[in-house]
Amino acid sequence: MPSSRSCVPSDWLYAEILPEIVKIGREAGALIQEYERNGVATITKSDGSPVTDADEAADVLIYERLRAFTPQWDVVSEERFAKGFTIEDDDTPFWLVDPLDGTQDFIKGTGDYAVCIALIVNQKPVLGVISAPVHGRTFAAVVGESAYEMAADGTCKKLFHAHEAGEYCSVRFPVTTTKGDQVTEHFPQTTLAQPDLASKYDIRIVHSRTRPPNLGNMFGLYVPATSTWRAVGSALKFGLLAAREVDIYACKEGTAPWDTAAGEALLKTLGGRIATIHGAPLNVTRKGLSERNPAFIAFAPGFTPERL
Repeated sequence: MPSSRSCVPSDWLYAEILPEIVKIGREAGALIQEYERNGVATITKSDGSPVTDADEAADVLIYERLRAFTPQWDVVSEERFAKGFTIEDDDTPFWLVDPLDGTQDFIKGTGDYAVCIALIVNQKPVLGVISAPVHGRTFAAVVGESAYEMAADGTCKKLFHAHEAGEYCSVRFPVTTTKGDQVTEHFPQTTLAQPDLASKYDIRIVHSRTRPPNLGNMFGLYVPATSTWRAVGSALKFGLLAAREVDIYACKEGTAPWDTAAGEALLKTLGGRIATIHGAPLNVTRKGLSERNPAFIAFAPGFTPERL
């Protein structure tokens, strides 16, 4: 496998960490693909969700690699948490992992699954890696530094920050609340575009294949008729946002912290935003690991409302 070390500047705060995590994520993805080619066994967990032997194998690989590389930090994954393992406190950094995000897509053969690895420090993701092996795309970021996309052959490109967006998106988010001559901005009544501007912009919205959202009911957002909707599985949706191939990721309530932590790190690095329906951040706490995320909307870099 080509080295990804050259993709990361040597002066990064986590320069000695990120390349290895990218390698681990890609190795786990390759292992999952082996199971995909050879057939998988599936069981149903107590919560009704499926898990395969590929999930379990990738979980073991990632756990062993991370513990060997950073023995001072615990590793919490979806599979290990289901077996009763959690963190002892909220003060110690730890790895949060979804070894196979998008298990249902994996079983159905859509290819829209991903390996997700995030480093959590002070209840926030500071590093994230999302590797989608079938698509040959790996996204990696260190918050406060830079983010990259790596192809299957190991070549990589820098992803642009929102401040580097230029003319990427000229859509403003005009408020719809008025009182006399006074115009105010208030979420969730913020609109994506005025109806008379809708024909000028094609807003690209991505959502879960199994749980499509209703932006009007969830957030009171006006969606132009020219908007395009795309169903994609797993945290790959965050990667598409980072690459600016879509503008908005709309998600119903019910995702878990390991589903979103790596994606949150990726977006935060690039100046993207995540707005929850309750306005609270997606903090990763010991208690929060046993809870589900509220509904949220994630905005691509350069496509963020001025106020939420």
